[in-house]
Amino acid sequence: MKAREDACVLRYSNESFFSVADLTSAFHVSDTSNSSVTNVAGVNATLWSLMSRLAAEAAVSELRLAKGSQVYKGSKGISQVIYGLAQCTRDLNASECSRCLTYFVEELLSSSFSVEINDAVKGYSCNVAYKIGEDFDSYLFHEKDPSPRTRPTLGIVAGVTGGSIAFVICTGTLVCILLRHRSIKAREREVDVFDDDPLEDNTFDKGTGPRRFRYRELATAAGFFSDEEKLGEGGFGSVYKGYLKDMDLRVAIKRVSKSSQQGRKEYISKVKIISRLRHRNLVQLIGWCHGSGELLLVYELMPNGSLNSHIHS
Repeated sequence: MKAREDACVLRYSNESFFSVADLTSAFHVSDTSNSSVTNVAGVNATLWSLMSRLAAEAAVSELRLAKGSQVYKGSKGISQVIYGLAQCTRDLNASECSRCLTYFVEELLSSSFSVEINDAVKGYSCNVAYKIGEDFDSYLFHEKDPSPRTRPTLGIVAGVTGGSIAFVICTGTLVCILLRHRSIKAREREVDVFDDDPLEDNTFDKGTGPRRFRYRELATAAGFFSDEEKLGEGGFGSVYKGYLKDMDLRVAIKRVSKSSQQGRKEYISKVKIISRLRHRNLVQLIGWCHGSGELLLVYELMPNGSLNSHIHS
């Protein structure tokens, strides 16, 4: 069970989650109240430089925290300051913190079509964020404790009383956030990446063919689509190797490009038509997934060698 807010995280579980980065909890938070940046390519280059540097600094910081800024100069000569923040929970070592932040920075800056004024990707092990023209000082502000000589008894009593009230308020707020978060996540699982033309389950005929997988199941199988698991680039997307534990099966998972309408048509065609075919010379389609903003196709992983060698073997 988990709950989250801007300045704190509350989490409990019947399984230990300390010292290991949780990459499954990435939660994208964008400020849609402001207009997107127009010169996306230029800002993206500055953001990659800034966020990569902060991720490296936070991983070796005693507080597992780093913030900083970098000046971006637009094509018209107008300068803007971009502020960044990278943070891990302190139970993570430098290696796990770096792994978490690297993955979240890629998630944060994965879009090549728009850049928001304020954007963040948050999770239960780490979070990254940036703001254009606004610092994170108010977010990180922490008043130093007064020295023992000047700390009055009345201040201690007031602090304890105020702390108790704040605890009650915070607990109630976190419960509300938790309930709202569960409701949002339930709706998100049903939403397709193409909001204007969603793919419903009844788009595909029911039958005994390929099964539908959950996104988290395939992401885990493919190492969260890391470069180490990447087999190469195919038509309209990338291909990753993976291992499905419950099926004891090694598979190839194709991640269809979100920006390609042709890729979307190919996805529907594969599931509706090719899944019905059974031939020893065809690579078998094991399953499919459309959810969490992804279109995924799962194939049987062929051994090394050309197709001809398998046909004539």
